[in-house]
Formats: sequence, C-alpha cells, structure tokens
Amino acid sequence: MPLSTFEQIVQELGPVDRLVLVGGEPFQHPELGELVSLARSCAARVEIFSNGLFLSGSSQQAKKKLLDKFPNACSDWLSLVLSVDPEHARRMKKDQLRTLALNLLACQEAGFCRAMFSITDTSL
Repeated sequence: MPLSTFEQIVQELGPVDRLVLVGGEPFQHPELGELVSLARSCAARVEIFSNGLFLSGSSQQAKKKLLDKFPNACSDWLSLVLSVDPEHARRMKKDQLRTLALNLLACQEAGFCRAMFSITDTSL
C-alpha cells in the first residue's frame, strides 16, 4: 500500500486503541517505519504480523534491526506477532523458527516490543 493511501486511511480512522498491520510481509515494505509512525498517530498500540525473517541472525542483530526500523520502539505500544503457517514452516531451515522466536523474545526483554506468536502449523 502506498504511504499516501495509508495516510488517508489513518486520518479517516481517527483515534483507535489498536491498529494491526498484516498482509504479505510488512517488513518488506520500503516505508514500514513511516507506516508505523502514521499508525501511531491514530492508535495507542500497533501490532505487526510477520514471518519474522527480519529477526534472523543473533539476538543483538535482531534488536539492532528492530531499532533501525523503529528508533522509538517500546513494548508500551508495539507488538510483533511471529506468524507462521504451514507454507512458511515448510520453507524454514532446521531450528530457524526457534532462533526467530528467541530473538523476538530478546527484543521483548530489551523493552522494544511485546512478543506474540501465531503458529498454525501443528507439526511445529
């Protein structure tokens, strides 16, 4: 979605308690930081559903990536939902989900976000 379209939607929404960003992979959007800033202008809390691949690497790298994208990230208003369905699960390498989950939890422990999980593949 273009930033200008999202800005119009946010202006029409007015104040809301929670705004959820889903669809495709939000972290692939080139202007996600700006989208989240706009979301914060009308929402007390923002939730982002993601396959979590941006959290790859070490926990330190994951925290840096999160803060680079959202410099004011705080668990008071930002929730990241690691969302893995059977299609995503089939494409993951061995132990990748574990790494992503641990890195998301490290981001929560650092106070950057609230960690949430939506795992819909029963084999996991």
